[in-house]
Amino acid sequence: MYAKNGASGWCGYMTSPALSSIPWVSGFILAVVPECLLFDLFWVWMALINLVVVWIIGPFTARLFLVRLSSGKGAGIDVLTAIIIGIVTLAIGTSIG
Repeated sequence: MYAKNGASGWCGYMTSPALSSIPWVSGFILAVVPECLLFDLFWVWMALINLVVVWIIGPFTARLFLVRLSSGKGAGIDVLTAIIIGIVTLAIGTSIG
């Protein structure tokens, strides 16, 4: 993502190596802890499963999601649709668990 003023080229969190590690920590490391407790697996196996999901299934579902939400009616409708899909998915996930 590029800055609008063009001064730095990247967003603020990408300028520092410590700050650019925040997505890795929140996406991989912190996600493994509740998954280990939920599925009763060793954390190394859960980390490997998490990597497979993020690197293989993630881009596929992102492309599918972007194609389905490009309605041509504007970003407002697409954002509203994404929020509704997220709420329904959250409701299904909490009712199953």
